[in-house]
Amino acid sequence: MKIATIGRGNVGGGPADLWEQAGHEVTRIGKEGGDVSEADAVLVAVPGGSIEAALDNVRGLEGKQSSMRPISSAPIVPPGFSRMPSS
Repeated sequence: MKIATIGRGNVGGGPADLWEQAGHEVTRIGKEGGDVSEADAVLVAVPGGSIEAALDNVRGLEGKQSSMRPISSAPIVPPGFSRMPSS
């Protein structure tokens, strides 16, 4: 499978490494942009406030299906706790 990751940091780089190890062809796209038209799947792995700027330099997204799965860097506090318990 051909996979493109937009974002080379921890969120995009980790899965990209694993997909390459599994034999997939991975294109890593950073701030300079690039072309994802040949990709079967595209992972957008940039901070929420940077999505528009990141996609401005990416070509080939037209006609691709999208599924948004936001990932928050803020800790999730369980009910009944004022903050995350320390380990």
